[in-house]
This record gives sequence, C-alpha cells and structure tokens, in this order.
Amino acid sequence: MTEFQAAKKALGQNFLHDQQIIQRIVASISPKKGDTVIEVGPGRGALTDLLLASGCNLHVIEYDYALADYWQSRADQVDNLTVHRGNVLKVDLNTLSKGVPTKVIGNLPYNISSQILINLLTANDVLDCVVMLQLEMVDRIVAAPNNKTYGRLSVMLQQHFYCDKLFKVPSGAFTPAPKIDSAILRLTPKGPNNQLENPARFAEIVKASFAQRRKTLRNNLKKIISVEQIEEVGIDPKVRAENLNVDDFIRLASIKSSDS
Repeated sequence: MTEFQAAKKALGQNFLHDQQIIQRIVASISPKKGDTVIEVGPGRGALTDLLLASGCNLHVIEYDYALADYWQSRADQVDNLTVHRGNVLKVDLNTLSKGVPTKVIGNLPYNISSQILINLLTANDVLDCVVMLQLEMVDRIVAAPNNKTYGRLSVMLQQHFYCDKLFKVPSGAFTPAPKIDSAILRLTPKGPNNQLENPARFAEIVKASFAQRRKTLRNNLKKIISVEQIEEVGIDPKVRAENLNVDDFIRLASIKSSDS
C-alpha cells in the first residue's frame, strides 16, 4: 500500500475516501477506452485509479510536487497516463486535448475553483465536465434569475454550458473532513450555435452589472452604456442584474461601446 503524505492545509487538500461516492462520480463521466480525459488534482488517486482502469487516455494536472512525483512513477508503468506538473490555471487545456473531444473531471481546489471554471469557457474541446465544488458554489452556478444566489458566475457559465447539480457530497466523505459540504456539478457545452459574437464584451457587461448587487442596471452600467441603449434592447434600466436572464445579458452585450 502506498504511504502518502498528510494533507497540506496550505493547498486546501481534502482527500475523498467514500467508495460509493467515488464510483458514482466516475460513473457520471462514463470513461471508456480511447476517451481523452483530463483530471484536475488527482491527489491520492481516489478517482484516478478507476479512470485508468477504464482504459481512457488520462491526463492529470497536479500542483503538489510530491504527489506529481508519485503519479509520474505510475505513468512510467502504464501507457495511458500523462502527468502535467504545475498550477492548473497556467495549463492550456486546448493544448492537452489537441482537438480531440475531451472529458474533464476533478475535485477542484476551493480557493481557485471560480477561476478554473471561467477558464473552461475557452476550452474548445470539452465534451463533458464533472467536478466537485463547495455546495454553496454549485447552488450559485445553477441558480435561476430572481434569486439572491444568482450572480456573475451563474450567468457566465449558463451562457456556455447546461449546468446541472448531480448530487451532494457530505464532509464526512473526505480526509480530513472539511467544515462544509460539497456537491457534484456537471457542465455540458451548449454547442457552436451558442457562441457569443464578442465574449469579452459579454464578460464586461456581466461583471459591471453585478458590481454592486443592490444597484440598478442604470447605475451599474452608466459608464458603459446609456439608459436609452438599455431601453432600446427591451430591458428596464431600473431593474437589478439578478432579475435578468442569460438572453437579457446577451442583448446588453450586443450594444456597441461608445469607443468601438
């Protein structure tokens, strides 16, 4: 049996040990022989061993140098494992997938999970994504408009993906047990017909709209677009960002900036 190091608090490490949940997560992504799969943070291999057993071509991204060394030693013994050492935020997922439809899986580090999810918006080859996050964050991502949990991340991800909360993972499923519960989120790309004309403009509008949640669009967007322009696309400038659906934000993003 492999002797692993203790979890590193500085890296936010909590290792999944509940076998039923582990099997359920892997089954959610249904890895098959020949599939290209990227696992973010293999850790001690709770998911990794099952993924390798499926015969998929597995790429793992590990920041912890000791764990990366372990997985490299495993990669030297099998032909379907490739190890990428370093910060996942600095890894180009498109380079790993090489134009092949790719599945993404992982227990995302809580402190950088939002950034990882935003980076997925530009990962062109993602076919399916199943990740573990804080329960509170998953609820925010799948939230509908007119809900206090609905926000910038909800809009950014829902524009690009179908977002589904699969199931809850209790804190006792981890070692050491975190103080909060987690949940499994599935992200399924909506496809090429859903591409934005100007993704940067869309991101700018969404960010500004939610900058101060209690303020209206009139106030939050006044430096970007006028009240008249908001009204021209059929939106009431007196409402708050949380009252708009994704299509409303797309209409706002279609308004040309004054310096364009």
